Amino acid sequence: MPKTQSYRWKGKLVTKAVYEKRLAQRKAGQMRRKVSSKPEEGDPVTNETVDDMEQQTNVIDGRRIVDLNVLGQQLWCCSCGEVLSLQNIQSEGRRGLASLFLVLCHKCQVVNEVCTNTQRRTVDKRRVHFDINSQAALGILHSGLGWTRFKKLLTCMNIPYPDFKTFKKYEQEVRFAAEEVAEESCVEANALEIQLNEEAESAKKLL
Repeated sequence: MPKTQSYRWKGKLVTKAVYEKRLAQRKAGQMRRKVSSKPEEGDPVTNETVDDMEQQTNVIDGRRIVDLNVLGQQLWCCSCGEVLSLQNIQSEGRRGLASLFLVLCHKCQVVNEVCTNTQRRTVDKRRVHFDINSQAALGILHSGLGWTRFKKLLTCMNIPYPDFKTFKKYEQEVRFAAEEVAEESCVEANALEIQLNEEAESAKKLL
């Protein structure tokens, strides 16, 4: 007797009808965002939404940047505990350089969600960001590579690149953090300079 395929949405078992409805809602939302606002390189960028899925596709091609520890911990079916095979990827949703795979378990037919990199909540706890995107933005900032060259580099490596809106969102986050660290360093350096001057003056008086 053939096994009945199970469906999961955000870790919960759902019916096929609910799963297809949620998937259709996600795709419809992506299409509305794409039609209503296609950002240009000079447009201002806001952080009003949680890391929006850039692309949902059933065709998996090219290379990905993967945290092996994170991926390895998730390659077990959340229902039956069987090892998952990446050959059974049903679809991929990309968020910048990170990916969310829907992987079918060959044993119990449950669809599992597997992500390629670590995630964290932003300071306001309202959004979820992937660390790989923040690290890429920091590397671009330090190296002076720039968006255009970064995109060309990833294209040559056959790695899907983030859209410009996602890149600018993470760049703003990293730049703000870097400015805060630089300001703190300046304050500490000034305090140290004052302390050394006071110690030097005290030493002169003793002489």
